[in-house]
Amino acid sequence: KIEYDMKKREAGIHSEDKSQETITFPSTQYKTSISDAIWYFDKGEVVLEEKVNKASFTSTKPDQDGLTFDAKGAFYQMHGQTLDVFGVEYIFSVDSKIFPDSGKVKIHEHAYMDSLDHSRLHINAEHETFKLDSGSIFISSRKKFQGHAIYMYENDAKEKFPIRFDKFLIYNPILETKKDKKAPPVNPDSVKLVTFARSVIKEKPPFIKQAGIQYKGEVELRADSTQLIFRGKIKFTDDDSNPWIQIDTTTTTINISSTEKDEDGNKLGTGIFYNKKFNKIYTATRTNLVEEKDQAIFEANGAYRQDINAGKTIIEDARRILHPNSKGKKGVENYLGNYFAYNKAKGMVEYEGKFDLFPQETAFFVKISGIGEGSFTQMQYKMNALLSMNFDNVKGDAFKNMGEDLLKQKRNFESVLNYASPTEETFYKLGAHFEQKDWESTYRRLENGRLEFADIFEKGMVLNNVELHWDSKGKVWYSKGKIGLMNVMKTDLNMKTDGFVLIEMNNGEPNLFIKIDLGDGEFYMFSYVAGELRLLSSNYNFNKEVDNPKSKNKFKIMDEAERPAIEENYRQYNRE
Repeated sequence: KIEYDMKKREAGIHSEDKSQETITFPSTQYKTSISDAIWYFDKGEVVLEEKVNKASFTSTKPDQDGLTFDAKGAFYQMHGQTLDVFGVEYIFSVDSKIFPDSGKVKIHEHAYMDSLDHSRLHINAEHETFKLDSGSIFISSRKKFQGHAIYMYENDAKEKFPIRFDKFLIYNPILETKKDKKAPPVNPDSVKLVTFARSVIKEKPPFIKQAGIQYKGEVELRADSTQLIFRGKIKFTDDDSNPWIQIDTTTTTINISSTEKDEDGNKLGTGIFYNKKFNKIYTATRTNLVEEKDQAIFEANGAYRQDINAGKTIIEDARRILHPNSKGKKGVENYLGNYFAYNKAKGMVEYEGKFDLFPQETAFFVKISGIGEGSFTQMQYKMNALLSMNFDNVKGDAFKNMGEDLLKQKRNFESVLNYASPTEETFYKLGAHFEQKDWESTYRRLENGRLEFADIFEKGMVLNNVELHWDSKGKVWYSKGKIGLMNVMKTDLNMKTDGFVLIEMNNGEPNLFIKIDLGDGEFYMFSYVAGELRLLSSNYNFNKEVDNPKSKNKFKIMDEAERPAIEENYRQYNRE
């Protein structure tokens, strides 16, 4: 209904059905739910404004798929056939919200909407996963928009870097399905279109993806992903000579793995390695190995981060990382996997976890874990170690005799641990000796003081709190101070005693020597050389059982003449 007022030279336009979008603009191909408007004859302008709530504006052009948005009102210019809409909070297209600058939108003939300059975007409108600004966005329909905008990326050091996404494209699962002839057909009505955009980050200016890590390459933003997708190369910033490493990740965390290679395809290593040719150990910090076949005796795999305050680069097994909701309390998984930290400028390295020094043979194998530190520039390494030796095929009574003998003397020795309150160090060292599926029950019982080492390692012997040092000239690990003897087979001991541990690297064929010195000439000695375990003691019954010709055990008695040589060999490294 139109009411003319010729004196004022205007007319009131009123919709009789206020529940529908009845006012239409044929030239701009839009309609609105605003039910009242004023037409000013002399200005050639129609003013529409919703006084209480916002009203809807909807395109009637078929190929715009019912594009609609809410606004406070509009000015329709009859001469230019344009619709200037105001009070627009956002326009929804595909899966995103586009926020016009100052809430203004200009629409021309045939429903052509001006590019929304200085606009903001919320990609994935439901969760507002990515928020961009400084945009220039052209909306062509409810299912398509184009343009560019800036995403402000913030790394873990709270540094911000702008990423300009130049093209916004729409991912259509139907098109992807057509490429796969074996894929079942997709119902078009069930398709949920997805916005994605790509950008390319160049080497300069430096883009710091994560504290200490520069990135270059492609970045993809997808509405159906909670993180940006990086497909390019990273370089650690602690040394200009560091190589670029290929990555493909959807997470904010950089993971270091043993399969990494540099741009030339050469293997990179992180951790402590052993080179057989030169019979030496050395530290690699995402750098090339001396030789690609070098053995990783302490390998660092896992999540990379930087402790900026401490000046340390850290690589640790993801299971060690505390969950945000843990309130600082460590759980069963937090004691699994390796921890490796270094400071290149100071040549400092720290490590916690499993050391692979010995082959894991069936009859007798040695596992070592430790917590330590070193200087890789001075080739100095040390650790507080836990050694577990497995005598899986022991048939006789040799170790039973040994356990009983030591148990009688236990009252003369200081305890290593308080089982009622195990230390955190012990949990970390023990965790390295277990697969995850076996660790949980062990951890729970240890935590509650209901488990002794003899329960855990009933087929072997465990030494704990062994202070091992690396001698770079002698190519050996040697112990300092007392050693903790935890158990022998099913006999729990938990005693500190004199003695030593000596590990010769021996060009890739490690030799192990252990002496448990009980004083007053009483001792037990182990020698593991060239895959053969040899034993000797001041305990006659022990020696008799070891030397029993009928025994099926795969170990032998040590010649008494060997003992002084082993002891002297140890003393040349430890002069204390």
